[in-house]
Amino acid sequence: MARPVEVAPGVFHLPLGILGQVSNGYIWISDEGPVVIDAGPPGAGTTIIDALTALDYRSQDVVALLVTHGDFDHVGGLAALKQACDAPVVAAEGEVALIEGRVPHQTRLRQPSAVGRVLGLLAGAAIRVIGAPDPVTVDVVLTPVSDTSPGGLRPIPTPGHTAGHTSYLALQAGILFAGDALRNQGGLSTPPRMATEDMAEARRSIKQLAMLSFGVACFGHGSPITQNADEKIRRLAETLPG
Repeated sequence: MARPVEVAPGVFHLPLGILGQVSNGYIWISDEGPVVIDAGPPGAGTTIIDALTALDYRSQDVVALLVTHGDFDHVGGLAALKQACDAPVVAAEGEVALIEGRVPHQTRLRQPSAVGRVLGLLAGAAIRVIGAPDPVTVDVVLTPVSDTSPGGLRPIPTPGHTAGHTSYLALQAGILFAGDALRNQGGLSTPPRMATEDMAEARRSIKQLAMLSFGVACFGHGSPITQNADEKIRRLAETLPG
């Protein structure tokens, strides 16, 4: 494959899934070696391994596989990566059951409402077409007091979209990997309400991110922001209730 796009020094953006339109993954070249943040939908593991090769790294060079949350479009390639890289899988405690296969992926979106039930059915249909992620053991379980992760990124608890959603901050480089804590599709916004477990909590998480300092923000859906990202997220946070 072609060399992945470097959106900031040491940060490579990987559009994953059908035509690169399902979700984003990222490779961060830390002082310790490459770190993969999110593994896309099922089948994306090969794309990520090819991206590492294009960057002149072996899969065995990867030092960590970081997970922002356990949705199938973010962990689908995780099993293939784990097998190829033998690097630790890192995720928050609240996501472990989903990643390890003890909770079916299609039930994550089944909320106690008509819309939630329909969304659960649609998620089930999508998983039947694309395939369900293979279960993967989480090697490093983050808690709310965890202040670092393999690869030197700081985990930032950002619950709301899911209960254990975690963003990651490269503090010195000023780079935020936000996952689905918010999105940048046609402009910055909250995660989609119908796919978010607790929207009030999601808004609080965005306000927490707005208190941090970073120049670059990378999202699970939508284009990265490569300049003044913290200011733009602060402006969004100021518009949110609560």
